[in-house]
Amino acid sequence: PEDKTTTPKYAGVNSSLAFVALRVEIEKTIRKYQSDLGRKSYSLSIRLQVLANDNVISKPLSEALLEIVKLGNAAAHGQTIDSEEAELILMRSDSLLNKLEDSLKNA
Repeated sequence: PEDKTTTPKYAGVNSSLAFVALRVEIEKTIRKYQSDLGRKSYSLSIRLQVLANDNVISKPLSEALLEIVKLGNAAAHGQTIDSEEAELILMRSDSLLNKLEDSLKNA
């Protein structure tokens, strides 16, 4: 059996696909707690900025999630993602998503 504590969730996965998947996870998490997301024409990036401005999530969390969204959008449009940068972000992705969920849950 593989030791899950040392193997990153997206190890061995194409980083472009991982960022697209993460971008979807961020949007799903926000939709779960902010059901009006579908009715407003805010982009996901703007929604994250609004959440930070309203102090629902911290500015550093917003900035980290915005970076994932930006890379997810770029990857979805066929741009190559720098593998070192991607690896660093993917290593933190689970804790970022957990912080997002906790912040929205407690808002």
